Amino acid sequence: MEPEASGPLAPDPPAGPLSGGRADLKGMEEEGLEAFCRGLGEPAYRGRQLFSWIYGKGESRFGEMTDLSKALRERLAGCARVGVLSPERVEQAADGTHKYVW
Repeated sequence: MEPEASGPLAPDPPAGPLSGGRADLKGMEEEGLEAFCRGLGEPAYRGRQLFSWIYGKGESRFGEMTDLSKALRERLAGCARVGVLSPERVEQAADGTHKYVW
């Protein structure tokens, strides 16, 4: 499948954390996902749907996000990804518990 060309009908995705040329949606807050979707020419509620899939259901595969249109899922697969958060720092307390800074 050919990648979609940029232009008035298919704007470039908004700037954000990139991985392999694709925006990484993991770590974005709901408002950031709404802005990302608006940048793609989609309504803001699509960002809320993404937020629900990524954080509420733990889904990282766009193809499984069935309340998004097939065309949007394909487009997201080409311009975005759902990465894995890695801790910046891990601290261990005297009692053995761990604190994570994401």
